[in-house]
Amino acid sequence: MSEAKRRRRAEEMEMFEDSRGPMVGSRSREYDFSSIDAQVTDALNGSVEGLVGVCTEAELIYAAAGKSFPYCVVFLFALACNSQWADARFLMQRCSENGRAQTVEVEDAFMVVRHFLRNDRGSALKVLESRVWSAEVEPVSSKLVLVLRTEARELIERGYSSVSVKKLSEMLGTTEQQARAYVLEGGSYFEPWKQSGEFLIPSAQSESTGRRLGTNGKTRTVEGGSLEELKLLSENLISLQFA
Repeated sequence: MSEAKRRRRAEEMEMFEDSRGPMVGSRSREYDFSSIDAQVTDALNGSVEGLVGVCTEAELIYAAAGKSFPYCVVFLFALACNSQWADARFLMQRCSENGRAQTVEVEDAFMVVRHFLRNDRGSALKVLESRVWSAEVEPVSSKLVLVLRTEARELIERGYSSVSVKKLSEMLGTTEQQARAYVLEGGSYFEPWKQSGEFLIPSAQSESTGRRLGTNGKTRTVEGGSLEELKLLSENLISLQFA
């Protein structure tokens, strides 16, 4: 649900509450929060879209009851898994403005989103995997790790003909050993990469038979992503600069 729709829904709920006239006792007694908690718990084992929907409704009910929303991190990570980063940013603002003291877990979750919004998936992944999340957050945090790492690998495969192990580990938020193992092993979704010296060649590039490069009037075929290719490309660049 977009921010505009969320606000409109909140206004509709407020109008509905006003139309009911004066209430007896506290507003929170009108809502079955144990039922809401159960719905969120059940949604954690379902689809991300379902979890987003349940959290959206739950946040509105808690707001209508004048209570702090206890599922900020769960909702935040669900939005992130669903690539709703603009909505995640607005949720951060709402969670910061509700007057509730922020826990370390909430601050770490905010840090994950901030890193991503700065286009730094590697740092976001490091924060996600560096702490032990609470039992209610762990299922969706694990999903977010998978989503971000898969997206990072897809972007690398589309944008790089080769990448160093060090650079890859920074982009994936892992150690160099973990990064190498992650891309060299095949799976149901990705084809395994190949290694050439200190460089790793994405599967989309490793299928190529080679690249024809010319230096000083001579043309030859070299392996894509190899050190020889990088050397020839550098020589070509230097020759162009001083031509």
